[in-house]
Amino acid sequence: MIRNRLAVLLAERQLKISKVSSITKISRTTLTSLAQNDSKMVQLETVNTLCMYLRIPVDEFFEFIPYNFDYYIEISNELKYDPEEEPITYGIEAYINIKGETEVFSLEYSGELVDYAADIFEMDLTPVDSEEVKKAKDFFESIPNSFTAQIKSEFEKRLLQIGLDRHVKGTSYTVTINLF
Repeated sequence: MIRNRLAVLLAERQLKISKVSSITKISRTTLTSLAQNDSKMVQLETVNTLCMYLRIPVDEFFEFIPYNFDYYIEISNELKYDPEEEPITYGIEAYINIKGETEVFSLEYSGELVDYAADIFEMDLTPVDSEEVKKAKDFFESIPNSFTAQIKSEFEKRLLQIGLDRHVKGTSYTVTINLF
């Protein structure tokens, strides 16, 4: 997984995206997307301009860990509890599939989607058991915090999208994932 360090570099230098945009002529939208590591692609000219502006070599702009991540999330169609006694609740089964240079493994999570109303829901995920907590903790402590934050953010976005697909527009929601 490759990610850029723009947000860290700007914070270290106490620079705002608006100032960098004004000086470099790179759009604020592009800089924001880069800083959040949301962009799927970055132009070499943009990287060059930022490296020149920040006076850093390109290897300080990017960081790498030798893993790829895939997310699997399934929400059960069966109710978890009696709807007369509880809000409508469905089970969630999820995995982060991790492929490294020499290893492949999954971290298993479970949780609930709780429908309070047609436009209010809550979703939460935690590791399925204490072994998964240990495995997840060991893994996430072995990689830089910036990657852990990005992995959690991507997992939450994918979980949220599934929740939003099941609800009406303008829905209020809470999505919580405990990685370990």
